[in-house]
Amino acid sequence: MRTAAILSAWFFLCCSAPQQPAVEPDLPPGPGEVSYSAGDLLGVGKAYNQRGESQKAIGVLNDCLKKNPDLAEAHFQLGLALSRLGKNKAALAAFQTAHFKDPAHVQAALMLGMTHDLEGHPQRALLIYQTTMKHHPDHPQLLQEMGNTLMMLNRVPEAVEALERALVKKPADADLLGDLGYACLVAGKPKRARQVLEEAHNRAPDRPDITLNLGRARLGSGDAVAAAEAFENLIKLKPDNPEGYIHLALCRIREKKLDAAKQAAQRAIELEPALPRAHFLLGVVYDAMGKQKAARASFKKALELDPKMKAARDWLKKNK
Repeated sequence: MRTAAILSAWFFLCCSAPQQPAVEPDLPPGPGEVSYSAGDLLGVGKAYNQRGESQKAIGVLNDCLKKNPDLAEAHFQLGLALSRLGKNKAALAAFQTAHFKDPAHVQAALMLGMTHDLEGHPQRALLIYQTTMKHHPDHPQLLQEMGNTLMMLNRVPEAVEALERALVKKPADADLLGDLGYACLVAGKPKRARQVLEEAHNRAPDRPDITLNLGRARLGSGDAVAAAEAFENLIKLKPDNPEGYIHLALCRIREKKLDAAKQAAQRAIELEPALPRAHFLLGVVYDAMGKQKAARASFKKALELDPKMKAARDWLKKNK
């Protein structure tokens, strides 16, 4: 979800409230004309960004920075324009400069931090967020992104704390509710996860990631019937994805509906034959049905696909 978060942040920062630039500073002023100030050029560059005219924005913002290289907002706007043109290294350098010039610049910290996360450097992202949060300790989006970064670093309790703090400021945000629900699942708090994810699902019922985690939370809190409902909804949203069928098979096993569990596991295998979990669950179903030969074949296939699957190996040892 992080890629989507970066894109949505970019569009929010760049494309909201479009406006026409007041001037067209493509050419230097002629003799006798008044030169534009750095502030004027910054305003024009921002307007070009809002209109999606990235190349013009870059030209104007470079002129702005020649006049005043210490304008953090100009470096940030330059980074946005460069990123829109796919010049990611240059954009990252511009965001870094903006953050260095003004550590309190929230948007620069967000773009820089999320970029580091996507490039596989969550520790760098965490340092960025922590630095900016000294100036904005309760900023909800900083808290949310820091929480997601802490999840990447497997610092789960800290992540939950950060996301809970963000939720105080943004209690109706589906993305945040989804992030917190997932973090609570990983933290082994299925009841809190379910509470949060039920609210997230109410606000975004067509989000597959939220629906999947809601099903997991319901199952983790002991409600296989409600979990099955969530996974059936997930299958409607993503009928060609085996994940919904795998989880539905597990629910049906818990409900002792073995024929339905078998159908779900087999459908998952049809969609993706190399899924060890699906073969394992099919083995569990066959074992419960008393079909030892079929169970053995399924467990062997699961172990073949995943030699580290201890449960399949244990069953095969026990049932030689």
